[in-house]
Amino acid sequence: MRFVPCETPSSLHTLAEALEVVPPGPLLCTMVDSIMREEDWRRLHARADAALRDGADACIAITPHVDDERPLYVARRRDGTVAAFSEDPVEPLLVTGGVYFLSSRIRELAPRVLRLGIGRMRGFLGWLAAHGYRVETAEVERIVDLDRGQDLAVAAAWLGAAIPGSPLP
Repeated sequence: MRFVPCETPSSLHTLAEALEVVPPGPLLCTMVDSIMREEDWRRLHARADAALRDGADACIAITPHVDDERPLYVARRRDGTVAAFSEDPVEPLLVTGGVYFLSSRIRELAPRVLRLGIGRMRGFLGWLAAHGYRVETAEVERIVDLDRGQDLAVAAAWLGAAIPGSPLP
């Protein structure tokens, strides 16, 4: 694992910058505020690894649990691949979880999409879906997005962890 500290205007800018220093090959990109149970991380990794080996361009974590300030909704085809991303709710209710496995083929696209004026990861994902890239999904029960102060307590209680100075378990 390699951490690449940087200051950028958006998540897609950060991805493009990181891709310049990360060795070639598929990669896991995750937002720092995506919290899941350990077993969900393991299942997600196994699902994504299989999807990428089967030719998917990307595999993203999704969840029916919506607790985000600005959720990105996912419309899926019958085969589970992404048909589209939306800022508006879709049925069935599924949202992205801030965890993305990207194939080697996708790596070159981040800078290209930035040059088109798309500057956020959600825009990049939408561009991939709109341009026919195969984006698979891996559904997990819940992903806690740490957007607000209270989200840390929610995540800790859900995971059964203690927060120093907190009355929660």
